[in-house]
Amino acid sequence: MTKLLTPRHIMILAALVLVCFGVLVSRFGGTATSTGGVPRPAGPGSTSSPTAARPSPTVGDVSSQPPAVDEHAAEGDDGADDPAPVLVQPTSAPDAREVATAFTAAWLNTANRNAQTWRDGILPSVTSDLAVELAEADPASVPAGAKTTDVTVTRQGSLVGARAPIVTADAQRRPLGTLTLTLLRFGNAWRISEIDWEPVR
Repeated sequence: MTKLLTPRHIMILAALVLVCFGVLVSRFGGTATSTGGVPRPAGPGSTSSPTAARPSPTVGDVSSQPPAVDEHAAEGDDGADDPAPVLVQPTSAPDAREVATAFTAAWLNTANRNAQTWRDGILPSVTSDLAVELAEADPASVPAGAKTTDVTVTRQGSLVGARAPIVTADAQRRPLGTLTLTLLRFGNAWRISEIDWEPVR
């Protein structure tokens, strides 16, 4: 004899069906898609949010970036060392050596000469500006009884310099100091533009 379901049994079965359906919906509802392939919107309380697709960089974007700056190229030639003085050979500037040697000999020639006679001997070899500075020069500052061993002429860029070691005229040749000259060329003639006497300390 078949037993009929009571209303109580029907309510229990209906509750079980609803519970099972709710579990299935909660598990697969967020990822279920329609037959058109469009994702279903998330239900209330969902924290997920759609994110906009970011375009990938194109070749134009990369080439628009500023080029890297070469610090060494921006600095130019400021970090380059100045050229070292080059020894001038007698054949490259013989006039400069001759003028420097003649001036040194006249500068050292103080024996039996007064100040004016001594100045008359050195002024023809100097520039007009230096002649003004030497107008009151006194030979008393020049070492007496001295001579030079050799006059060395060097060139650095457009400047020509001469260096004359001064020693005693006796056999001992004791160093007394160094006479340094700067020479400028005026046409075909060399003139002394600066002199510097450094005695031995």
